[in-house]
Amino acid sequence: MYQTANFDTTEPTILVYNHLPYQSEYDIPGFKVIVKKNQYELNSILNSVLVSCVIIHFNDIIRKDLLLIKQKFADIPFLALIDSEIMEAAWFCGSIGINKVLNSQEVSGIDLSIEVEKLIKCNNVSISIKDLDMNLSGLHSSVREALAFIEKNYVNLKTVSEISSYLGITDSTLIREFQKSEISSPKQILIFFKILHSIKLMKLTRLKIKEIAHLSGFTCVKRFNESFQRIYSCSPTQYDSN
Repeated sequence: MYQTANFDTTEPTILVYNHLPYQSEYDIPGFKVIVKKNQYELNSILNSVLVSCVIIHFNDIIRKDLLLIKQKFADIPFLALIDSEIMEAAWFCGSIGINKVLNSQEVSGIDLSIEVEKLIKCNNVSISIKDLDMNLSGLHSSVREALAFIEKNYVNLKTVSEISSYLGITDSTLIREFQKSEISSPKQILIFFKILHSIKLMKLTRLKIKEIAHLSGFTCVKRFNESFQRIYSCSPTQYDSN
């Protein structure tokens, strides 16, 4: 995606977009850090350096900038550092797929290198239709499109309505097409994708259950625990300990 040219890439590179009115130091052992202050500077490194993670540091909501940066580095894990207690900023970051958001209290004393390593490792985890061991023969085209959309976006998808909206059909039509195909409902399949993702994270990382739930696309730990229990008849903690 990003070709290297005229850069020393012996170390993985972290791109920091500092949107603060003051300079900050970013000591992230094991990573080369490139700090940029505006969109023009960001454009100067596109196609010139292999970026492993993007950190956005700001103290107010910068919707347009965040959207543009997320689009430019679409497949790269993102960490947002917010020097304020503005909940709206955190909500917006989550809505556009920022992997993790830390406010000023959480940032204090945190080891950024550990957080970045977690994000990079988690970003390499993905679930495919094949992992669900489903028979795809004879499926209606809308069901195939829905499954492909879920496969690509399951972490960020929250409702069936997002899937049907993408296909340009109603929720009831989508559910009916899945029923005709005699497979699980779109909601059940979406949850199963998230659960399988969480299991991969358990195997590959030492993340806390709360972090795994979030990175797998669940809005809260309670819902994650309930969904996991229904499928595997045990809690995520019990599964992980075994």
